[in-house]
Amino acid sequence: MKTPQALAALPLVALLPAARAIAQAVAPSGPAEATYSSSNAPAAERDSAPGPASFPAAEDALANRLVDAVYRPFHAYALGFRIGDGGIGGEIATPLTQHLVLRGGAQAFTYSTTFTTNGLNADGTLKLGDGFISVDFFPFRSGFHLSPGITVHNGNNVAAHLGVPPGATFTLNNVDYTSETSDPITGDASLKFGNKVAPRLTVGFGNLFSRSGGHFSFPAEIGFEYISTPTVALNLSGSACSSDGCGSINSPENQANIAAQQQILANDIAPLRFFPILSFGVAYRFGH
Repeated sequence: MKTPQALAALPLVALLPAARAIAQAVAPSGPAEATYSSSNAPAAERDSAPGPASFPAAEDALANRLVDAVYRPFHAYALGFRIGDGGIGGEIATPLTQHLVLRGGAQAFTYSTTFTTNGLNADGTLKLGDGFISVDFFPFRSGFHLSPGITVHNGNNVAAHLGVPPGATFTLNNVDYTSETSDPITGDASLKFGNKVAPRLTVGFGNLFSRSGGHFSFPAEIGFEYISTPTVALNLSGSACSSDGCGSINSPENQANIAAQQQILANDIAPLRFFPILSFGVAYRFGH
């Protein structure tokens, strides 16, 4: 019965010239074996001489050597293009063993827009960008893989310029304000998605080093990275009026409402400490 390794290498065994070359390259050197005719050997030796039944074992040995040659660490590599919730980017991978692939990549995306929240007009920019290293573990003879890894650079953030037209109303911590005509409200806000370095875990389908020997693959994965709790910063300047009177937005009472509003925003985005990962793409394998 052929071993799983032998079955994995059958497409390669068909390439006999290349197979022999690889087998010779990886075979240990040693003295040449003496040959003789079994018909001239003593009867006891003829009875124990290798027969046709031993050929499957020899085939398995050759297949195992082929598999070892193909999956030698850093012997081959693959380049991929990927798109997902983190933006557009690429990745590079190399096999470590038959079941492990080392992979790294990066992606980025920028989007600018204007919007209004609680009466504050915002001109904001979303910047997504990260770099990662992971190890794809293939427990079965399929493209399914489990990939623990680390995000080595988390550059996801939002930055916005804020403003309230003179005489317009806005809300902080459920308190209504009116922006003064002579000194209207301006400011900025920022949102940072956690730590620069974070652990990550994904599951996916698609092996960049397919056992079928193909060069193209179409990987997809889903998971998360634990970036810790995102932080929000809200800074305002100018003057405004509320039911308690008019004055600088930076008065102690107004600053307390700004801090409370900042905490409200932080609570709303707290679930994003488990930042989602979703991507798919295409890859090409170089080498054997």
